[in-house]
Amino acid sequence: MKKLFLGIVVFLVTLMLGTGVIFADTPGVVIDPIPTLSYSSFPQIYNVTGTITNSPSIQAINELKLFIDGTQEGATIDPTSGPGVLSATFSLPWNINGPGTYTVKVTAKHGSEGMDEEIVLVEQTIVVLYYPAAPAIAAHYLKSLGEKSGSKTFKNVISLVAQYMGPTTDFNGVTKEDPSYESTVENYVDGLLSSPVPK
Repeated sequence: MKKLFLGIVVFLVTLMLGTGVIFADTPGVVIDPIPTLSYSSFPQIYNVTGTITNSPSIQAINELKLFIDGTQEGATIDPTSGPGVLSATFSLPWNINGPGTYTVKVTAKHGSEGMDEEIVLVEQTIVVLYYPAAPAIAAHYLKSLGEKSGSKTFKNVISLVAQYMGPTTDFNGVTKEDPSYESTVENYVDGLLSSPVPK
């Protein structure tokens, strides 16, 4: 079974090279590190979080937006917290519908009312990974052996695989990110098929 196994974090666009903080005059943003994103099913929600800063007040920053591949994701938020407040945290939910490569961009407006200028705070290319869990691998393997999905054998094997799988989807001590995970599941299925399984 073919797995999608890709990397993460390709580039970061900043106005100050070498840092995670963007400065255009004084406004800036720090995006919390986005780990390798791997899921066994979709859709999934991932919250893009971070901190915005501006001196003498973050009131000058407004209309914080999250864009995925150029399309706004979710609602626009206003981080204004009152005069004298220099920083605030934010959370922008991202609804991930499937694996692939995504351009994640955060923008905001900065300036006096009526004279706001939109600035790109940060932009990243993120790769989302798909690691199927043991039951999905077993189902694909059984089909490749010619077993019909409606048979008792098919259903019983999938049920036994699901029961044997650990609470975090590990299988026989092997995590689903491990290259040997697929073969570990298939070997377990072979063992089940070699003994009497109701048809």
